[in-house]
Amino acid sequence: YDAQTAETAQFSHVSLSDKAVALAEIVYDINNLAAKETVVGKIEGAKNVLELSDSVSAPAGSENLRKAYGDLYDIIKEKGIISSLTAFLATSPGEAAIKEFIEKNAVIEAFCDLYYRCLSVYAFSSSDKNSIEAVISEFGEYYAFEKKECYPITQNNWFDMTAFYARIAGADCKNSDEITKLYNEQAFLEGIHSAKDYNEVIRIFDGYAQYVDIDLADYNRLGDTTVSREIVSESFKEIKELEEYIADIKKTSGSSSGGGSSGGGGGSSSGGISVSAGVFKEITPDKSYAAFNDLSGALWAAEAIESLYKMGIVSGYEDGSFKPEAELTREALVKMIVDAKNILNNSAECDFTDLPSDFWAYRYVASAVENNIVSGYEDSSFGIGNNITRQDMAVMLVRAAGIVADGGCDFADSDQISGYAKDSVAAMRQYGIINGYEDNTFRPGKSATRAEAAKIIYDMIERSLL
Repeated sequence: YDAQTAETAQFSHVSLSDKAVALAEIVYDINNLAAKETVVGKIEGAKNVLELSDSVSAPAGSENLRKAYGDLYDIIKEKGIISSLTAFLATSPGEAAIKEFIEKNAVIEAFCDLYYRCLSVYAFSSSDKNSIEAVISEFGEYYAFEKKECYPITQNNWFDMTAFYARIAGADCKNSDEITKLYNEQAFLEGIHSAKDYNEVIRIFDGYAQYVDIDLADYNRLGDTTVSREIVSESFKEIKELEEYIADIKKTSGSSSGGGSSGGGGGSSSGGISVSAGVFKEITPDKSYAAFNDLSGALWAAEAIESLYKMGIVSGYEDGSFKPEAELTREALVKMIVDAKNILNNSAECDFTDLPSDFWAYRYVASAVENNIVSGYEDSSFGIGNNITRQDMAVMLVRAAGIVADGGCDFADSDQISGYAKDSVAAMRQYGIINGYEDNTFRPGKSATRAEAAKIIYDMIERSLL
């Protein structure tokens, strides 16, 4: 083979294998800056020799298919793919040396892999909502979606894969990098749209915002809870649209301070909850709470109650009241916890002796059992209708949060806390979730109130403990 004289004869005088000749001719032409159309035509003509097949899931014979071959030309020429063969041919090696080199370095296999990668891009951009799944099935190894950073979002049982496929089908992607970018962004956006509640949205931002090109300045200024409550279930076509929506939230709120529980300190011990500095937002007496008509006497818990109401975790009575000081039943607390964690399983079952399957709270209690949050009494009953004690509330919430104590607690009446609840009360104390009464007692056997439970659950949600 003579690189200087073979411009017309090329490889016609060489008895290399047909595949090697076909590939060498393509690389030779690219190396000698042959026109792209010439090389594209040669790739098209060499398909049978190289045993290359068209996509079975994308339109064949179209101009876009030739574009895929053109992309292959660009990859080889501009990125130096198969450059080892290009450099080797420039040394004017003999026939045997060329064949040995091609076989030893698996150059044909590398070329075929590049061919199918280019074809996968063509097939992806030529797909529609009806063919996208077939395209993904055919070229899955090249897309490797399961390795994309935002892939875990798509594995949630609430994620709408049909809507996601419609989002990515037919996107004009020029290479695999653009497909990866598209996949991550649309998985992120569909996750927001499909999410069951705002907590899922917070998790999406916390875990995956780093993998999409999104400006988080306004999100961080407003706080994750504020933004997530506003955007959950909203549909955005692109990241820029989401950024603009968050910017509008900021303009509407007029806020530039961070969200979460960064408020000022102090607070009330009303209802048995002592609010510690830096844990809860300060509640001002003149603030108006519209959801319920009886929160003026429980301002220390009013914002928590209103917030949980907006999340669908608590509700009031027909007369418009919340009854913040009313005692809470065991099943009512379980419902609040299950809704806060979004773990209701309508197929869950349990077998407490006092809990019939047609009772309104059956699935909630069963879901809590399924998640190791409740276990019931020694006599196999759950205690339907019984008020929840403060120590039992601590046990349920600690199990739900998965937190553990580092040592004991120093309440004045710690000796009155049942053995099964001591570690849970200690964990709640150490995490600053409960602080007891002004006399430093916890009063473990006292029934918890609706306001107390709302305040504690809201605080734990704000701190991502639920």
